[in-house]
This record gives sequence, structure tokens and C-alpha cells, in this order.
Amino acid sequence: MPDAPLRHPLDHLTAWPADAPDVVLRSLADATCAYLLARKGQADALAAALGIAAQVGTVSRTGPLAYWCVAPGRWWVVAETGRSAGIADQVAGKLGDTGYVSDQSQARAMIRVTGPRVLDVLAKGCSLDLAGFGAAACAQTQIAHISAAIAATDGGFDLLVPSGFAQDFWEWLEASAAEFAPQVVPA
Repeated sequence: MPDAPLRHPLDHLTAWPADAPDVVLRSLADATCAYLLARKGQADALAAALGIAAQVGTVSRTGPLAYWCVAPGRWWVVAETGRSAGIADQVAGKLGDTGYVSDQSQARAMIRVTGPRVLDVLAKGCSLDLAGFGAAACAQTQIAHISAAIAATDGGFDLLVPSGFAQDFWEWLEASAAEFAPQVVPA
């Protein structure tokens, strides 16, 4: 049986125009991600092997990859482009016996929310104080009762949500942003 083509759970979105949007909602269908877990007692060694920070709540960058440290010894590894480009294989080759990595590109959808009113939109469903997030901050939390990893970007946030909940999450985002006349940018 031939392999089915890869489909992003938000491929069907259509654009909403906006002249000077207060909020921009963008589906990053080409993004890819993996989950990285350090072996017991190996978090610092793993971080050193990859040249990343082991401090919870920080984002480290090495080349095209961003490492979101969301818990002790646990990171989301994210690349904006390169869907199915073997992100887990790229990382696994550097780990040695310090940890494990699993590709989660089909299990997660990445969404970018930007604009001057982004905090107002996310505050409707997120209990974190996102105004206090620095440029290299991240967290694992719930937004609109859906598990999400969130990382600060220039002018907004990147969100990783389970693919099975991506449509519901997107609809919540659209409804929460509606009062600000958002611009929707489909994948």
C-alpha cells in the first residue's frame, strides 16, 4: 500500500484579510518537532552534548533547531520548516547514551500568534502570566483546557498542541481573537 501524503490538521484553513491586524493567527504546517528526554541523572550531560540550556523555562537555539526546556530533563525540539526532515535523527546522533528522542511531527500542530493584542487573546484561556515571558522563555501548560507548549517569539508566541485537538484549539483562538479583527494566515 502506498504511503498516504502527510497532511497537517489545519490544511483546510482559509485566509482572513486584515489591513493592520492587532492579532495574526498563523498555522505553521511545515514545522516539525520531537520530544527529548534525558536519562535519569543525565540532563546536564545531554544539554552539554547538544550545547543547550538545561534550565526549565528557557529556549535554546542551535542552527535551525529550537529547544524548549519545559520540565527537568525534558525538551521540545522544534524547527519551523522541514516537515518530516528527520528532526529526531538529527538530534539522536548527538545524544550518545544521555537520552532519548521521539519524532512528534505528526502528533503536534504548531501555531504562531503575533500582534499587539496577542496577550489579550491568550489570557482568555491561559493562566500563565505571559506578559512576564522574556524572549527566550517557554512553558508546558493548558490553554483553553488543551495541553500546549508555548514559547515566546518576536512579537508573539509559538504554540504546540496535540494534532487531534488542533481544530478545536484553532476555533478557540479565532473566537478569542474575533474582537480584535485577526488576520488568519493558513499554512
